[in-house]
Amino acid sequence: MPPGRHAPTLLLLLGVAAISTGSIFLRLAEAPSAGEAFWRCALATLCLLPFASRTLLADWRALSPGGKRAGLLAGLLLAGHFAAWIESLAWTSVAQSVLLVSTTPLWVALLAPVVTGDRLTRLARWGLLAALLGTAAMHLEAPRGARDPLWGGFLALVGAWCASGYLLIGRRLRRELPLFSYSVICYGSAALTLLALNLSTGSPLTGYSGATWGWLALAALIPQGVGHTTLNWALRHAGAPLVSVSLLGEPAAATLLAWVFLGERPTEVLILGGPIVLFGIWLSSRGESQRPSA
Repeated sequence: MPPGRHAPTLLLLLGVAAISTGSIFLRLAEAPSAGEAFWRCALATLCLLPFASRTLLADWRALSPGGKRAGLLAGLLLAGHFAAWIESLAWTSVAQSVLLVSTTPLWVALLAPVVTGDRLTRLARWGLLAALLGTAAMHLEAPRGARDPLWGGFLALVGAWCASGYLLIGRRLRRELPLFSYSVICYGSAALTLLALNLSTGSPLTGYSGATWGWLALAALIPQGVGHTTLNWALRHAGAPLVSVSLLGEPAAATLLAWVFLGERPTEVLILGGPIVLFGIWLSSRGESQRPSA
């Protein structure tokens, strides 16, 4: 049975809320960024594997050679997204990092008409513009106390580019693969890519404190297992542009969490921009719900 009209939007809100906790858990974990990225994907794969185990091999064999390559490429891009973005958290504030990694809708909106055939409605385009303006307004002031905001910002932007490719590929592959099989293939191939990265750079994957293992487990379960898997579900029932636009809610939520749990106090303009971002997401979801069915 197809989902209700508002189900994608409601589940996207749940997914974004879950994803917004990721930067907090990873900042609290005291491990190398490449190791954090690996364990987040590896543990999430193990959590979801029981749900996909019955049909995973059959689903994989049923894919065309091009589909198999696309699935592995999606995992490679997901690995790049996490490796670059998590490293950016070591160089700049949570607010700036999450802001720049959330520019994903810009790149998805530019590429989606060519890659997936998804086009934003006029109302959704206005919503995207409002959300981006609100996001920009939130960061008119430079982050305080950051090690190197320029380098950290660039890494977050690389993370956004990788996430854009991941979402666009997922929009096509989710038409062929069930949710859990798709998620395990992507998370698993991302984990293998990140394992190779850690081994090649000599980054330690063990020897962490008990608290760090706890934060890594939470990062795998909540923002990855719940958040990203919810987005994977939405990719089959909503356009890639809407899914990516919904991620603009993450800067507001993650900034608030960073203020409460990490003491990273947001600026006044950041607080004022948050409601504009949320309004833009709502407007885009309205535009998506009015899009004619294919």
